[in-house]
Amino acid sequence: MKRQSKQSKGMPGINAMFVLKSLLIGLIGSVLLIISYAVMELAWLGLIVYNEGLKNIYLLQWGLLIFLIPAFTGALAVLIMAPQIKRYTYAIAAGMISGILTGIGFSAVLSLFVMTLNFSRSGMTEWQAIHDTLFPILTGTMLISLLDDLPYTLMFILLSIMLSAVGGSAFYTMSYYARAKKSRAPGVSGKASTRIIAYMAIILMILAIIPPAAAFAGIQAGLLQKQGFHYTITAQRPGDDSIMLTNNGGEKLNDLDPSSPFLIYIGSSLGGYDMTSQTAAAGMNVTLDPPGGLGISPGSTLTIKGPDIKTLTYRGNSTGKRMTHVMVIGNTKDGLQLIYLDTSV
Repeated sequence: MKRQSKQSKGMPGINAMFVLKSLLIGLIGSVLLIISYAVMELAWLGLIVYNEGLKNIYLLQWGLLIFLIPAFTGALAVLIMAPQIKRYTYAIAAGMISGILTGIGFSAVLSLFVMTLNFSRSGMTEWQAIHDTLFPILTGTMLISLLDDLPYTLMFILLSIMLSAVGGSAFYTMSYYARAKKSRAPGVSGKASTRIIAYMAIILMILAIIPPAAAFAGIQAGLLQKQGFHYTITAQRPGDDSIMLTNNGGEKLNDLDPSSPFLIYIGSSLGGYDMTSQTAAAGMNVTLDPPGGLGISPGSTLTIKGPDIKTLTYRGNSTGKRMTHVMVIGNTKDGLQLIYLDTSV
């Protein structure tokens, strides 16, 4: 009995309040990820449109931030809950629990944003064009189809939990060894811990600000020349009852199966009517030219015309224009499918 009393006094266990506080701190991490994403989109959009080569720096920066912010959240949870964390295992637990809400909160907000963009594709044309191919590899959380991509979301949440646990345990260890030898008692305390978290915050700010600022300065100084974004597949609207697709070529076509035409879906951001070929569109009142569909050879075109194209339209929320959703998917030599166009015209 005495031993239990002493343990409960000096080392409070993981209870409901411990879990609740850790989850609330996880919200801070999700907010940091959301803000970082929003700031990066605003900062990089115009830069990537000016010079397509800058997208690699953008992807690298986002990759670093999406790893480091959950780790920072785990460390922050350990610092804020220092009085309750007297063991290394408690630091890991606090990090893991905070990582749950960090991953869920960010995934939920980002998914709502992407799905909203898919359902109202007026405005933000350049954003859509750039992210048609880039966005799916940024975080794995793009939810065009919520059920189909749910495993990727769960993987990201699991990654967030793991990174937060690593951040919490690493911070606990650094805080312990940063203190003077005489004050190395179990737990997190002293100015050393505050300095470490401050250094981590400064590093995150530098990673968030310096890359786009350096790219902007390079453009202003003339060091980076204009390099237009290359659209592999483009769509235009010759008339209300017709859509024309053009294959502009490029390196992204190298992995495609040469014997398979592009898969074409018209009419819905969550699928649509199959108009890959005249045979596939047999149930629709449309004519395809050529009947075999859009080829993978650069310069190939496909015109889809007919009364049903006119009926498969919706009115854009902000512009009021009548638009039709178009999705183009390519089959790779490895049996995979890549989205080459996902927009509205």
